Amino acid sequence: RRGRALARRCLAGAGAGALVGAVLTMLPDGAPAGAPVAAVAAAVATGALPRAGWLLSVLAAVVSLAIAGSPGSALLVSAAALPCVLLVRAPTLWSVPLLAALLGLGGLALAWVALAGQAGGWLRRASLGALGLWWLALAELLTGRALLFAAPPAAAPPAGWERSPAAAAADVLTPLVSGPTLAACALWALAAVVLPWLVRGSRLAFDLVAAAAWTAAVAAGTAAVGGVELRGTLAGAALAAALALAGATARAARAPSSDVWADTAGERADTI
Repeated sequence: RRGRALARRCLAGAGAGALVGAVLTMLPDGAPAGAPVAAVAAAVATGALPRAGWLLSVLAAVVSLAIAGSPGSALLVSAAALPCVLLVRAPTLWSVPLLAALLGLGGLALAWVALAGQAGGWLRRASLGALGLWWLALAELLTGRALLFAAPPAAAPPAGWERSPAAAAADVLTPLVSGPTLAACALWALAAVVLPWLVRGSRLAFDLVAAAAWTAAVAAGTAAVGGVELRGTLAGAALAAALALAGATARAARAPSSDVWADTAGERADTI
């Protein structure tokens, strides 16, 4: 149990370091020479104190963006970080939605929903599913790359809002929340919640059918809600189905009370 707790803290630290490093690349003059040191410091702090270390690391990155002349980008990073309160009892998971954006880079964003569906507890699955989509949408705007959807048509290009938080709120966040993004978040949350109830790991034939049907529904529903063609639909759906089957098999082999995503008592006690 202690080994699993240490592994989760190490992964949380690695995620925080990667997140801080990614944010620092958004600085107008590019990542500073000290960016690797800052990323390592964030990783160490978050690994030692998942809640306090993560909050301080993200706050420092946001302040760096604002001071460097990109307060609009700082606002969007804050908008990505704030919803992590949904996982307030699981601070080691706060950087995990970054995986959704990384999957999106390879055209595999749909696979995130299957990963979120492996969490224990319906609320944790719902939170991870929704956060993954939310981070994907914000990452598309911050990077200018299509990861799942194309950037909302009503959103202004970065040059128009990255130096103004008011412009970022009006021209980026408002179109984002008034468009299909929130509906897609709700869809991914629901899909993550029901996944372990549908693909149970009891009978392979049934699981194959259930995984295929669930994946098809997620892909079709996401495309319908977004009103646009998805990037990497086939590859992402195939990986999602494979992860759903693998997760069900792993759950069936574990004790019913086991949860690979759960925090230990020691982690829950970290309230600093």
